[in-house]
Amino acid sequence: MRALLTAALLVVPTVCPAQDSRFFVELAGNSLLGATANMEVALSDAVALRAGMGVDFYSSTSVWPLQAVLLAGAGRSKLELDAGLTIAHENQSGDWDWDGTRVFFTAFLGYRYQRPGGLLLRVGVVPLLWTNTKLPWAALGLGVAF
Repeated sequence: MRALLTAALLVVPTVCPAQDSRFFVELAGNSLLGATANMEVALSDAVALRAGMGVDFYSSTSVWPLQAVLLAGAGRSKLELDAGLTIAHENQSGDWDWDGTRVFFTAFLGYRYQRPGGLLLRVGVVPLLWTNTKLPWAALGLGVAF
């Protein structure tokens, strides 16, 4: 499973006719109290695909977010709305009310600042449906567009 998802992170940028790509690290967000490394490829100015992988440091749960990204707004500041799936693998049984590997719906709603060929900053909220509380959770992403 991990090899397949890692391969997706490497293959998606080469098969999509993207006008640009982005790499960013997201703190919290889909990983609860952890981090994810994410690759995004633009299909147009307003649509992109995202694939990531990371870990929740508290529970050692591995997560792989896969999302479609919609951007609205002119210039460098945009409203961002993502929807997709998070694959979560519980590495230690008993941390959550499920065991093994499960697929959950995920989303992101927030603000994005992006300079072409430069800084990428994302701030927003993510529904953490893979956790026991299922609460909205803050997300902070920092990276680069190229």
